[in-house]
Amino acid sequence: MNGRQRQAIALAFMRSGVHDIRPDLLLYVAEHDDDRLPRLFGYGCQYLAKRYERAALAVPEDAVQVAVVDALAILRMRKAPYTLKERAGELRLRTHVYGAIRKTAVRLFEQRYHEALARFEAAMSGSEENDDRPGVRITADHRVLPPQRTAYRLVD
Repeated sequence: MNGRQRQAIALAFMRSGVHDIRPDLLLYVAEHDDDRLPRLFGYGCQYLAKRYERAALAVPEDAVQVAVVDALAILRMRKAPYTLKERAGELRLRTHVYGAIRKTAVRLFEQRYHEALARFEAAMSGSEENDDRPGVRITADHRVLPPQRTAYRLVD
């Protein structure tokens, strides 16, 4: 079994439900798989809309959508495509208001990405437990590699 097959199997085993976006997020960031964008965008928009609805805050729908797009770009490229001031001006919002919305979206996707890395590592190693510690290696060209073994297990 080659490394690509092991990665595919690990991705299949890490999914905990049909609505779990973590495998999609991992493929979007590590493999630049843009086919995952509609699912990630929909999840982010719905999550933020519900979050602000529960908090009884009126946040424009277009601000949520733009924040999700920016958050996904930040996660993949490690920088925003536009400054906060530019985006806030486009949306006719104050900079700190849009900044708070985008910060929430970035935190959401970063948290899910770190969970995805930990689940992928657990699936690649074949362990049953998931201790949520990211140890998967990402190469310079964003390929996902399995964790390096640093210890030996003694067998009786």
